[in-house]
Parts: sequence; C-alpha cells; structure tokens
Amino acid sequence: MVALGTKRDACLGDRSDGDGQRCRRRPELVYTNDHSEPECECRDCSASDVIATLTGSGLYNNVATAQEIVSLSATSPCYLSGYAELKFSSESGTTVKTTVVDGGYVGAPLGISKVSLSSTNDGSFLFQYTGTQNGATSSCPLETSLSIEIPNQSLTVNVIVNGVSLLVCGTVNVSPIIQGDSIDRYVS
Repeated sequence: MVALGTKRDACLGDRSDGDGQRCRRRPELVYTNDHSEPECECRDCSASDVIATLTGSGLYNNVATAQEIVSLSATSPCYLSGYAELKFSSESGTTVKTTVVDGGYVGAPLGISKVSLSSTNDGSFLFQYTGTQNGATSSCPLETSLSIEIPNQSLTVNVIVNGVSLLVCGTVNVSPIIQGDSIDRYVS
C-alpha cells in the first residue's frame, strides 16, 4: 500500500549549501510520501539549465562605446557566479578574435556573488566594446552568434541574439554576473 503524501511548505527560509554560501528558498507546496523535509536546490547551474538572451543595446553610461546586456534565466533553480567569457562568431561560423577583460566597463561598480536563477528569477551581465569605424571587414566580420562560458563552473551556453548582428573586434569588457536584468543596475 502506498502512503498518502503529506502537504508541506517547502523551501522556507535559508540554508547553507555546505561551503558557506546561503541559498534562498522560495515558498512552494510539495507532497512527500515519507514525511521527510523537502530538499531545495542549491547547486551550480549546468548548460542544460541556463537560457541566455541578448536583451539590450545602448550607451547606458554616456560612453562612446557600445554596451549590451545579456539576460540569464534557468529552467531549474540554480546558481552562477563570476565573469562570463564571450565567443563571437560570424555568419559563416568563423570565430572572431576578441580579448575579454573582467571588469573595466564604464558603469556602476559591481561585485562577484552567487546569483540565483530560475524561470522567475533573472540574472545578467553587461559587456562593452568599441565598434569598428570602417564597418565589417575580412578581419572583423559581422557577428551573428554569441556563446558564453562561465569558467569557474565549466558551463558553456549559446546566447539567443534575436536576429541582432554585432560588430565586436578587439577588447570586450564585462561586468560580473549580477542578480536582476534591469538597465538601472548598470548605470552609474
């Protein structure tokens, strides 16, 4: 005979993930058959969790360079932290040479922290670059795809660029990944 489950409030309050980081729990109702305390997710994101979307282009901090925001969400609750490495590719699939620098962007000073992602909890990062004055060339073609890697988590994800083409060559400065994805988080 299978025991009927008991309705319990799951994920209330905080708990430690074992290495000193705090995991935020969201109230939700779950049914457990063994009357045990339900577990909450407190794990690093995997590539199959993360959805990355190019969401904003602009000169957010009155700089003479372009700034783009990549919004991050996840299909299952998980965490990211650190700086993203960026890989730009042309329409033909050729990787465009860039140098990614952690920090160095113009905007609000931001620190590194664990960022909670889910389908209702977004994170983001900003990248900044100087577009070429001459337009696309053979050494700097128009980029139509972008992937990101989070080195400290061995995670690589393709970014949904929504048909946007970029002209990024040379140095790209990135912010750390932060909680939320509104423009005002980046404006100084």
